[in-house]
Amino acid sequence: MRRLALLVLAVSAVAAAAVQAEQLPPGSVRVLPARTGAPAKITWHASFDQPPAAQLQAYNVDIARGYQFDPRAVRKPCTLAQARASHCPAASKIGGGGGQVTVFPPTGQPQELKLAIEFFLTAPQKPHDLAGLVLAAGEPGSGLTFNLIGRMVRVPRGRYGLELRFADTAAELPTNITVQLHRVNVSFGTQRSVTVGTGAQRRHVTYHLLTNPSSCGPRGWPFLLTVSYTTGTEKYAARGNCHR
Repeated sequence: MRRLALLVLAVSAVAAAAVQAEQLPPGSVRVLPARTGAPAKITWHASFDQPPAAQLQAYNVDIARGYQFDPRAVRKPCTLAQARASHCPAASKIGGGGGQVTVFPPTGQPQELKLAIEFFLTAPQKPHDLAGLVLAAGEPGSGLTFNLIGRMVRVPRGRYGLELRFADTAAELPTNITVQLHRVNVSFGTQRSVTVGTGAQRRHVTYHLLTNPSSCGPRGWPFLLTVSYTTGTEKYAARGNCHR
């Protein structure tokens, strides 16, 4: 019986360690504006420590429950063919910023590079998806470019209501090199105004890609970044500022 109890405790400890997330410093995620129920942009400004020579495999971004996501905020989604050719139209852009990576070539010394990053919206890739997304990154001096294709999906339960999934990152990164992400400073969110109806029913409507939850807890809105490497998985938790 004692051996069984020790086994249960050991399994519980391993499970707790597996789900434990590193808490990012305050301000790593900012919501602008931070008012409940307001259309908003989300900004990530964070640094990450990766194991030596670990290759990025996949990553997810979980967004607090209560956020509304409306793809009608984009006039013309990017097609997958355009995304893979790095030719997404400007009308499909939903955010951007920059990042810092280390690139390990097959031979020679590793390089520290600053990437320009842009986000674009695509059509849903699977039934019940809210939308597809593209992370387009490039550094002109080195010629490094890549386009990561992701999915925005609903999360049925728990503290997070939306999840941005990039499941095929390893296959979409350039071959024969290892890319390690160390820092990001990106923002995400847009809006579009249109005229709908005719005659007396004619009116202006604005679609917002992201709308804040209608309530604000004492600790703010939770966000979670889960990154899978060839060496394992890391989780980074953050809180977005909010007020009523």
